[in-house]
Amino acid sequence: MQTDFNQFSPVVTFIVKPYLQMGQGDFTSRKASLALIWHADETAADWGVQVAAGDSDDFHDAGLVYSREMRIAGIKKHHRFRVDLTGLESGKIFKYRILYDGKAVFGGRSRAPVPAGSSFEAVLVGDLFDAGPVASRIEALDPDLTVFAGDIVYKHGQFGDYLEQFFPAFGGLLAHRLAVAAVGNHDVSAPRELFGFKSKKKEPDLFAYRFVFDQRRNGPVKPGKDCFDFSGDAEKYRRSYKIVGREMLSQTCFSFKYGNAFFLVLDGNRYVDWSRAELRQWVSDRLEEGRDSAWRFVVIHQPPFTCDVTYLNENRSRLLCDLFQAHGVDVVFSGHSHMYERSHPLIFEVQPQADGSMVGAGGSVRGAFTLDRQFDGREHTRPRGIVYITTGRGGKPLDLDHQPDSANLPEYLKVLDLDDLSVTSLSVADRELVIRQVSTSGRIIDEFRITR
Repeated sequence: MQTDFNQFSPVVTFIVKPYLQMGQGDFTSRKASLALIWHADETAADWGVQVAAGDSDDFHDAGLVYSREMRIAGIKKHHRFRVDLTGLESGKIFKYRILYDGKAVFGGRSRAPVPAGSSFEAVLVGDLFDAGPVASRIEALDPDLTVFAGDIVYKHGQFGDYLEQFFPAFGGLLAHRLAVAAVGNHDVSAPRELFGFKSKKKEPDLFAYRFVFDQRRNGPVKPGKDCFDFSGDAEKYRRSYKIVGREMLSQTCFSFKYGNAFFLVLDGNRYVDWSRAELRQWVSDRLEEGRDSAWRFVVIHQPPFTCDVTYLNENRSRLLCDLFQAHGVDVVFSGHSHMYERSHPLIFEVQPQADGSMVGAGGSVRGAFTLDRQFDGREHTRPRGIVYITTGRGGKPLDLDHQPDSANLPEYLKVLDLDDLSVTSLSVADRELVIRQVSTSGRIIDEFRITR
């Protein structure tokens, strides 16, 4: 699907080569749109973008090039450019090329988002690190949509980390395929040396997620201050929060429809209090919008259910399980734990702590499980409950202090793999969902079906 980039004149040096993003367009109509983004030194006046349908060379101007000057501590001053590619025929091939001073300097060949209600292929993976093999496997699977389940870079979500880690691995994929991302803890935490950073000329190199990814802005708009909690170990997130304030969740939480599915992407970090009625209502409203989709998926970095011994009792995201159940969510995808896990289909009912609170020490949420042990994904394919998947094998090693206790695995665990780097592959048809866990070598680690 890629264009041979070597055919273009090396007139400019890109800081970040062009890549496709969701932008603010709608995927539910016959015509689709995407955003095209790149970073470079040159000014906007010298740039242009052209688009052609199919494999024709009948290029037309894509419209206005938007420019934003980037003044980031420790990073060379430059510009971020964005063009909206509109009027794309849903599900069809298109080509684009970028002009500088009238000369083509970059080009790509891609496929527009699939039409509303259509089947599609997707890949999900989180916790990316030394991710070349993971990127190669995604390229081989050639999905319509890739979803990163958080912890996109290590260790503090800095733009310098994206330049060194993310774009070298995934830049080629993003030049011709759409990818979206949930935010993880490492994408917003701040190194202590930047806690007191102040500059009138430059902003701190933190929370680069907010401008690397151009995604739906339909998250909670300036929720009340009581929706945030920076006490204790959440203090490390305060510096990133101060950059955008209460608008943070409008950038880290969003929903969208793609093909025949609805996706809800949530910020599961420690500073968000999902017990607040205001935020729960927003989740409920968004999930209700997905009622007319064949499938409903949630992506949240911190898993509600994991056998990682360090995170076993850090499960605040369980506070949302009742909403997921009430609105017919099919699968919840997470990262955070550097392993592959699949739960039995389950229904979870939160139970208060001894003192009446909903969240205990360390973020633990108690409750009662109802497990569907009959579901096997082969003969019995209609689950009674939600399947929870941890897809955290994106490259970051599993440290010894996170290793599961093999003699005391939780009862909700159905499948566990610690051996291979891997990604989660989805084949999403109208009445059948096939999910496979695929290693970077192509080995099928796990496979199951859900049918209507």
